[in-house]
Amino acid sequence: MKHASPRTFLDHYHPLQLDTDMIRIICGLDPDVELMRAVTRQSRWRDTRRPRYLTDQQRAQLEDHPELEEARRNLSQIRAQYEKTQQPALLPRIQQLEKEVKNTRKRLQRSLRHQIRENFDEEQAFLDIEAQLSGTVVKEESEDESSLEDTMHPLQLHLVQSLLPYPISNSLEDEWNRRDTGAAAVV
Repeated sequence: MKHASPRTFLDHYHPLQLDTDMIRIICGLDPDVELMRAVTRQSRWRDTRRPRYLTDQQRAQLEDHPELEEARRNLSQIRAQYEKTQQPALLPRIQQLEKEVKNTRKRLQRSLRHQIRENFDEEQAFLDIEAQLSGTVVKEESEDESSLEDTMHPLQLHLVQSLLPYPISNSLEDEWNRRDTGAAAVV
């Protein structure tokens, strides 16, 4: 199933009625779309490999963006005009252009960060699925458990390990045992 996004799964393989939003289903209302969006992006926020910040090189690259250069050029022209004439009426315009430069820089950074994250999510989805199919993802997850043991309370760690284990066999009895273990941990 080499799908580029989880939307394909939700549209074609996911059942239309979920028990996670049971009240809406019982009342005959539409399922909660926002809940499904939150569920599909939940693992992204936990992924420590996902880029969070721009690197210094990426920030420096943004400084050469034509839109930012144009805003800085406008600001420098007004500043030069103010230096020549010393008109107090130009001060609000200078402040407005400084704010425009700052906002342009932030907008470009936000846009680049969003683009980098989207590219990462698409590429990482393929890599994660391939790793899951080959069985290497379980090894990676077991290496990360040591960091969980350091940061979580033992009861909370037991709850997480009981609710989120990987299926280890195709046996129905094993799946029931896994479900029962998770339910017992919650109680």
